[in-house]
Amino acid sequence: MPHRLIVVAALAASMSVAVSGCTGGTATTGAGPATIAGPSRGSPANVPAESARQPVSHAPGSPGLVPASCPVTVPRQARQPAGADAGPGLRWYGNSAVWVLLSVSGVLGTDPQQRRPWYSKVPWWRTVPGVLTIRAGPVGGLAAGFHADVPSGYDPTGFQPSGLYWPRLGCWQVTGTVAGQALTFTVWVKAGYG
Repeated sequence: MPHRLIVVAALAASMSVAVSGCTGGTATTGAGPATIAGPSRGSPANVPAESARQPVSHAPGSPGLVPASCPVTVPRQARQPAGADAGPGLRWYGNSAVWVLLSVSGVLGTDPQQRRPWYSKVPWWRTVPGVLTIRAGPVGGLAAGFHADVPSGYDPTGFQPSGLYWPRLGCWQVTGTVAGQALTFTVWVKAGYG
């Protein structure tokens, strides 16, 4: 259990840097959303399956960070699955099957060392057993080239890391599905963490 908390804390710390700003740009469109499924196993099942979906704001975000045309998902309550933790500026957003750790700014930063595709680490938490599948597409358009890495080696429930690869920056809608239950959110993907 301490190892799982350390991993979640490390991912939360790396994501918290993404909330400090955004260099912005407009989303462009391409040719169609992509889906990737990975065999996954999460950490011990200690999250109640009856966790209700929490309230969320679909707001343009903070002035200067997110364009008004991007309806980012901003979790309004500090709820989280049992056994999970969130760092400063981050909150868990989820339903009875799957949770994701999001920035309260609606901004998701990318690895500053990698360009095209841009890469983001995103932690998930499964409250029901199953394989996490992730698909995404830019808001207002279609794009070919998105893919996700969902590594194996985790228990069927609990913590599940992912790597999301974006063919372009901008406003993206992401859907994670476990056992037929989907969770959808919108983020502004920007270059770098600062």
